[in-house]
Amino acid sequence: MTLLANLQGSSAVQIIRYADVDHFKVIERLVTARSVPTDLSDFAASLAILTLPSCTIFLQRTFPRIVEADLHTEGALVGVPMEDAAAVTLNGVWAPGDTLLLARGKGPSDLVEARANLFALIVFNSPMRDRGWPEVEDESRIVRPNPGSLRTLQAVVREIFLFGSSSASEFAMPSVACGLDESLVAAVDRALADCEPVVSQKQAAARHKYLGMVRQLDDALSRNLGATFYSHELARKLGISVRTLHNAVVAIRGRPLHDYIRLRRLWCVHQSLTSGAPLQIKAVALANGFWHPGEFSQSYRSLFGETPSQTLVRAKHG
Repeated sequence: MTLLANLQGSSAVQIIRYADVDHFKVIERLVTARSVPTDLSDFAASLAILTLPSCTIFLQRTFPRIVEADLHTEGALVGVPMEDAAAVTLNGVWAPGDTLLLARGKGPSDLVEARANLFALIVFNSPMRDRGWPEVEDESRIVRPNPGSLRTLQAVVREIFLFGSSSASEFAMPSVACGLDESLVAAVDRALADCEPVVSQKQAAARHKYLGMVRQLDDALSRNLGATFYSHELARKLGISVRTLHNAVVAIRGRPLHDYIRLRRLWCVHQSLTSGAPLQIKAVALANGFWHPGEFSQSYRSLFGETPSQTLVRAKHG
């Protein structure tokens, strides 16, 4: 069982277990985000929250998804993978389980998660500057720490949550909370003082350019819900070639252009069916460019684990 599955809620640890993707909420104090699920067959998203004097730790079990996010935090944020198999792509940069995320301020932080992951997000109350960490301002960056330092940081996070879950009365003592906080900050300092960037500045600049293109694509799709776009029309709207747009989507979203547009249209159908408005499935499907009923139903069920009619019934009785 994972760490989150073993935790019990207490006065120190708040635990939220989400019933389905429609009840899932992003951590609104950190990001403005839009998630598009890519596989809901084993959905089990959950979140544990624990607060220390200098920071709040969010321990989250995610699900396969694409996230268009804009970070907005006054303090520094450190993302820690809590399992070896954890892996995401951040702004087009591959981040496996031996890396850390470091972010400050405001900026795009688009994620692709091909699998469910267990991550700890440590959100400090202050920017935590002048500590020997990599220089990061209004951006997110992936760095690779010394393996031993990463293991120590993961162990400290794990022990803090287990302590808060099982010993809430002791956790409430100011001296104990400060001691836990000091151990965590020391572990973060060690990990970030001895790390290296995963990509060069030149590679990061190229990814950032691709990110801008994909953000423009997402904006065009969002402003024209229900419209059926062709790749050459989208590329023309953005003033680039189809090949460049395809390469940008593959780099940032991890899938071919046509597959990504289709995924966005399926998610649009799902949102319409769960809106509570009186709708006809066929009309919603056609409005989103799905003209073949059987193919549409199969694709929908493959992604959401239920038929469109089941979604509609659940929404009416939910």
